[in-house]
Amino acid sequence: MVVTSEMVDGNPNNPGWAELDCEDSLIALSTEARLPLATKGIVVSNQLAGVFGLESIDAQDDIMNSPIGSTLADAEFRDVCNEFAFTQMCDGSPGCGEMKHNSFALLIEVFGAAP
Repeated sequence: MVVTSEMVDGNPNNPGWAELDCEDSLIALSTEARLPLATKGIVVSNQLAGVFGLESIDAQDDIMNSPIGSTLADAEFRDVCNEFAFTQMCDGSPGCGEMKHNSFALLIEVFGAAP
């Protein structure tokens, strides 16, 4: 991950970008983004989750929502099968049909359930 004081694309509302291929990733986050603290926290969570195979979905109450700017401040990794926001890149989610994504289930698969 790269944290920089440079604005992404010269846009003060763009918090960063990521290049992910389900195994390797590069994440750049801008400290200059003029966004609420909750939004910046969602951006960090969203981008880092991509390292573990999570992808962008269309669900405003999930941290993996895209576009991030429309994500609700109380979003979380939800245990729901959602539509992908873009073309699916990684393996599917446990318990979901083709072209569905479950952020919570994928995190449980990677890290295991909390004791």
